[in-house]
This record gives sequence, structure tokens and C-alpha cells, in this order.
Amino acid sequence: MTQQLDDVRVVAHGARRQALLLLGQERDEYVNLLRWRLEQDLGYQRTHPLLIRNERGGPLDHMVFATDNPAGDRIMSYLYGQAASQFEAMRDEALQRRSGQPRLFPVEIADQQLYRYEPPWQPDS
Repeated sequence: MTQQLDDVRVVAHGARRQALLLLGQERDEYVNLLRWRLEQDLGYQRTHPLLIRNERGGPLDHMVFATDNPAGDRIMSYLYGQAASQFEAMRDEALQRRSGQPRLFPVEIADQQLYRYEPPWQPDS
């Protein structure tokens, strides 16, 4: 199994170096690999990824929650949806503080489901 992991890392890194993958795509491949291994190797039923961005919208970190409990799945889906709906307003507030100029009108968050579980794809090896 360690050899497979190393093979996927080499493929992702090699593709990035050959400009076949952009930096964000390489990051997505690594997060997907983590999720894939949690589900396939450790037996979790679902893994929920959450991308945390900085105030400029750039990726800051990823958080992955793994569960094999239906209640945990429902709870984290709800919480990730809540977080996703608040991230834009928090980012806007941080930008306002940095610039020192408050907005005349608050940022409107669309009433939509901002988080939906997507299973990891099988990594290329």
C-alpha cells in the first residue's frame, strides 16, 4: 500500500512539474488521495473535505472529516454548509477591516446549499 501511495505522489508531482496540473489541481489531488485512503484503506464510509480560504480568497488549509456514522455524516454536512455560507461574509469583513472602509451594503449570501458531499475519485497511479 505504501508503494501505491508513493506512486500517486510521484504521478501528481510529475504532472505538476510538466505543467499538466496547476498548483490548485495538485493540491486537490493530494486532498483526494487522503480522502480515498481514509475510505478505501481505513474503511470510513464518508470523508467530508472543507477548503478554508484566506481573506483574499486563496487556499489556506483543508480540513477533512471522516465518519462511518450516519449521524456524524448529517451533522458535518450541516456544519460544513453553515461554514461555507459564512466564509464569504467573514472574508468580506476582514477585507473591510484591512482597508478601513466599511461597505455601504452587507454581502448577500445566496440561499442555496453551499456544501454537498462528493465522493473522492480513484487516484491515478
